[in-house]
Amino acid sequence: MKSITLHNMNNKLYQYLNKRAKEKGTSLNQTIKLILEEHFGISPQQNKKEEEFREFLGVWNKRELKEFQKRTDEFNKLNGDDWK
Repeated sequence: MKSITLHNMNNKLYQYLNKRAKEKGTSLNQTIKLILEEHFGISPQQNKKEEEFREFLGVWNKRELKEFQKRTDEFNKLNGDDWK
């Protein structure tokens, strides 16, 4: 596969790409490739197995992370009596 480098990217474009990457839970590189593939009507060359198991790969959005942290917060508390 070939690689490219983008120089002097417009700040607004960079912010948009970064936001979209975070929303999709993908890297900036993967996001740009997906946008280009969508635009030109090219089927993504994504690993099908990765897509099949994405729900098990630990990719959480901010709401899910906050909920997990809320439910597991108790495990971060120390009880001094347990160490006597």
